[in-house]
Amino acid sequence: MAKDPKVVVKDPPAVAKDPPVVKDPPEQVKPPDQDNFGRDQLARGAVAFEVGNLEECEIYLHAVPAGTTSRSEADGLQKKIEEIRKKLKRGQGAVAAGNCDAAKPIFREVIRINPRIKLANEGLEKCRNAAIPTTLDP
Repeated sequence: MAKDPKVVVKDPPAVAKDPPVVKDPPEQVKPPDQDNFGRDQLARGAVAFEVGNLEECEIYLHAVPAGTTSRSEADGLQKKIEEIRKKLKRGQGAVAAGNCDAAKPIFREVIRINPRIKLANEGLEKCRNAAIPTTLDP
């Protein structure tokens, strides 16, 4: 009997010995360690404060999670920012009223808290420039 050239005989399909291994789903992504995250945000806020950028500082301070070791320190820095803002407002009000004698000590208080607060330095400079030329300012 002759083989038909059109008929192709294939080997039977291979039977898998073991079924495929199904892996467990990966663990859920854990949030970052809250204490480390809080310390990081506080450190970033402290740097922003030191360079006089109060707005950026507040963003970082608000991100420090409650209940972390850094929260109380963040609250203290936030109170300093509030104090600076109140004093700046008082000093600017005194300048607007033409009372530089009252404004200068207020601006100096702000500069004692943080010498890089631009508005305090500008306010003090404005008062110095407005002073009578015979007045000596330190």
